[in-house]
This record gives sequence, structure tokens and C-alpha cells, in this order.
Amino acid sequence: MWRGYAYAVLMFLTAFIQSLVLHQYFRKQTLVGMDMRTVIISAVYRKSLRLSAAARCGSTTGEITNLMSIDAQRFFMLMLNIHVLWSAPLQVTVAIYLLWEELGPSVLAGVTLLLIMIPINIMVAKKSKALQVVCFSLSSVLHRLGSM
Repeated sequence: MWRGYAYAVLMFLTAFIQSLVLHQYFRKQTLVGMDMRTVIISAVYRKSLRLSAAARCGSTTGEITNLMSIDAQRFFMLMLNIHVLWSAPLQVTVAIYLLWEELGPSVLAGVTLLLIMIPINIMVAKKSKALQVVCFSLSSVLHRLGSM
């Protein structure tokens, strides 16, 4: 009887410690990402102030602003999600192993389906990105026509 309570307490403590550790991890990653974003923005701004008139003709204000905002934000998001590069393959491998231990060779059907879905997902993402570019260009044209 006491084993059930002990397992329940251990599960609660494990979940609690995991929550604390993940919170601290994301806090630290957010701080590093914000520092990285700040450094990139200040470096681009400093460089834009030192550009000569001839070099300034090669890039528009919009490109410089894009570097300072969107590209710096991408580095910030990279810092938040960099751990996925190693943790996702590890999680998938452990999950497949545990499923193999529990279900045996029937796991191969699920793994096969997973492998088939990867190229389909890539194709859908490319098509979605292309449609997003078309939608953005159409909204830009409509905005220009509306301001006439």
C-alpha cells in the first residue's frame, strides 16, 4: 500500500523538478537570445552610421531596418529553440525504442508512416511559403491601390 503513495510522491516531485529546471532553462535562453539580439541590432546600427554615401546607395533603409528587426529576431528565436537540434532526435529514438519494447515489430508500421510523412510535410511547407509570398505581394498591391 505504501508503494503506491511513494510512487505518487515521486511522480509529483519529478514533475515539479522538471518544471523548475525547464523554467530556468528557458529563462536563461531568453536572456542569451535578448543579449544576442541587442548585439546584432547595435552592430548593424553602428555599421549603418559609418557607411559612406556610395555604400549607402547599395542598400536601402528598409534593408537595414530589416536586418535590425527581423533578422535579429530570428537569432533570438534560434536561441530559444537551439536545443531541439539534439533533443528531438533523442526523444524520437527513445520513444521508438520504448514502443518496440512494448509492441514489438508492429511499431515498424508507425515508423514507416512517419518516414513517409516527412517529405509530404516538406512539400506542403514549401507550397505554403510560396502561397504566403503571393498573398503578401497581393496585399502590397491592394494597399498601394487603396492609397491612390
